[in-house]
Amino acid sequence: QGGMSLAQTAGHLLLILLLIEARKTPGNAHSLCLDLTVKSQSRPGQLWCQVQGSVDTKPFLWYDSASNKVKPLGFLGKEVLPPCSNALVHPCTSASMDRQPSSLTP
Repeated sequence: QGGMSLAQTAGHLLLILLLIEARKTPGNAHSLCLDLTVKSQSRPGQLWCQVQGSVDTKPFLWYDSASNKVKPLGFLGKEVLPPCSNALVHPCTSASMDRQPSSLTP
């Protein structure tokens, strides 16, 4: 009820990936991994998904579609997700995406 579809969730996670990609500097490559688990629920056509994202094997994101909540993990998660989490939970709102990627550099 009022939750995002799997396609919407994946699309909004790609926004986070774009912010992370902007953090890269020449000669400083990073490894990004998204572990996505999708299962059918008891009702036909209803999907459940869970996502854990990591950069250089360090987790930064956890998402569960049942609770429709994004949990930031570690320093990177705390820096990237506050401007993105509202867009993940409320896909029609983009006001939280106005933060510049350069402001995410530690």
